[in-house]
Amino acid sequence: MTILWIMARSVYEPIIRANGSPQVVAEFEATQVRAHQVEEHFAQLRTSSGEPSAKDKRLAVRLCSTPILTCVVLPWWTLIELPRLARAREKETADHTKNPLVLHHARNARQAERAYISGLESWAMQAVGTADPLRRAQFAYGRVGHEYSFDCQWGEDGTLLRVLGVTSRFSSFGMPDNQGARLKQDNIAERNWTMSQGILDHEWFATYLRDAWMPRLRSRGLIGPDVTLKQALESGQFSLFISTRDGKTTSWGGYSDSALSSRFARAFRTSLIALGYTIPRIGKHAAEGYGSILGPHILRLYVATYWLGLREFVPLRVTSHDGHAFEISGVEIAKRLTTDSESTLRREYVLVSDETRALEREAPGSWRHPRAYDRFMDRTYMATDVVDWAAEWARPEFPLPDAIRREFLRQRRRADAATAGAQPQRATRNTNSATRS
Repeated sequence: MTILWIMARSVYEPIIRANGSPQVVAEFEATQVRAHQVEEHFAQLRTSSGEPSAKDKRLAVRLCSTPILTCVVLPWWTLIELPRLARAREKETADHTKNPLVLHHARNARQAERAYISGLESWAMQAVGTADPLRRAQFAYGRVGHEYSFDCQWGEDGTLLRVLGVTSRFSSFGMPDNQGARLKQDNIAERNWTMSQGILDHEWFATYLRDAWMPRLRSRGLIGPDVTLKQALESGQFSLFISTRDGKTTSWGGYSDSALSSRFARAFRTSLIALGYTIPRIGKHAAEGYGSILGPHILRLYVATYWLGLREFVPLRVTSHDGHAFEISGVEIAKRLTTDSESTLRREYVLVSDETRALEREAPGSWRHPRAYDRFMDRTYMATDVVDWAAEWARPEFPLPDAIRREFLRQRRRADAATAGAQPQRATRNTNSATRS
């Protein structure tokens, strides 16, 4: 309804104001008032149901975007935060091993382990949601081995060596035993999607499966002690994100809808703080205007805002596997990513168009400029294109928040110093270790 009103107004308003009688103009303005009242009514309904209002959306696009998530937030996790958590875990575990009877070492080791697993899950949720921005229902009810499939390389002893590919498969019909995961759109028989390696780091995703997903299954008692990671992945019985609690979970051990939103909100809040924002604590965030913009549904708004709102007339040139080159519009990319129709997507982004245009007045080299990362977004749309974010971030001209750049360079210097001073036997350490820096 909103999109039809906008189209009609854009066509007829100039004509009515230029040629209409005072009575016709007055009737037109009254119609505008009624349309705004209806729009506000639906905005209130969206807010009460947890969906972002127009005001919320404006705040959301001022804070983040799909390019910032892809090129800054997710690499921050894999280049800075996850290595930091892994080092802390390694140190506290070593201290506890040396002094097993010292209580504070045991406590610190447990806390470091929990923080590491929580960090892996926080990153994985945002990475999967950015690479495959479907709805919360797919997040909550999608199962590993059914709706989510992984191409993995295994060692002779059953160790997961590498994740080579991650795909999702959802339909409007859903699986007979899992209707919760069905797509909202009734006209989509099946939607298969390969997640971009430039967005979902496959090395860290393998680490997530080994160090977070599998231990969570064991701690919840969802699998026996003899079940291997490969068997668990292929069983089709478990969610991609396993809840820490026994109550209020899906049938597959995953988070319930509301619990998933809260868990994602905590993860996204951490990312926004890393960008330099002050975000209220979860629990107080709703009262301060952040209630509906930290959940996973906001990723769909970011997709529509960028690919349709800003890239509608800037097509992406794609080369297929057989070498055929063609162009794909931002509209088509947004539709493919979200499975929504163009009219639905326009309704989602049109309320924030003024905000995104205002951000375009930022300096061209600023990380907040909406078009700062266009060429990297073109690369990450292709599922097979791997971006070396460490190399890109090392370039002085790459747009980054100052605090993140300083921390990245500090860790680079630390890693270089450790490499220079490492003994030969330490240089042969397993490069697949979760403690890589």
